[in-house]
Amino acid sequence: SLMRQRRMYLMNPIVRYVGLCDFVQQLTDCAVFYDKKVPLMTHVIGQGKIGDGRNNSSFFFFRNLNRNVPEIIIRFSDRRPAIVFCHSKADTEKLADLLATAHNIGKRTNATTQLAAKTRIFKLQRVLQYSIAYHHAGLEHDDRRLVEQAFSSGQIRVLCATSTLAMGVNLPAHLVVIMGTKAWRGSDAGYQDLDQASLLQMIGRAGRPGFD
Repeated sequence: SLMRQRRMYLMNPIVRYVGLCDFVQQLTDCAVFYDKKVPLMTHVIGQGKIGDGRNNSSFFFFRNLNRNVPEIIIRFSDRRPAIVFCHSKADTEKLADLLATAHNIGKRTNATTQLAAKTRIFKLQRVLQYSIAYHHAGLEHDDRRLVEQAFSSGQIRVLCATSTLAMGVNLPAHLVVIMGTKAWRGSDAGYQDLDQASLLQMIGRAGRPGFD
């Protein structure tokens, strides 16, 4: 699928995609995975192109990707835990806010209300109440651990995270969503393509066996 994306990019470099993949076990378990012939489903969903309508710049294009995530989660997650990888701390918080209020995504219960009370961060409290959370390096250690443990135990349905989660923490997930194939690298570099290794790390290190 990554090779297909590359070919499509070469044909039309202004088209961008949201890539999705059902969770696969650790690379060390690949032999077992292939021996069992468990199907791996990868979906590449076109989201228009830069220059169309309100996507009249790269900035607006990537900002507007958020509006399509609720439908994607409903379509592919089977109401099981999902991780959405964003490319900045601010993006994780904005998307978590959107998902918390989106129809048929978050759900407020007594358990989620109690979970939200365990943090003093108002933004995090607000989304935790609806079984949504965000995770990035700007959170204090205790709040990151709270989110990680809650996601592992199934209290959080969707976790919006930066790539630091893929680098250092393994969590079980049924669905992984990568928000776009480019990331902002500063005013000098602008938007740059994510390398294949980074994409594979986000997908392959998003979790451990636990969710099929």
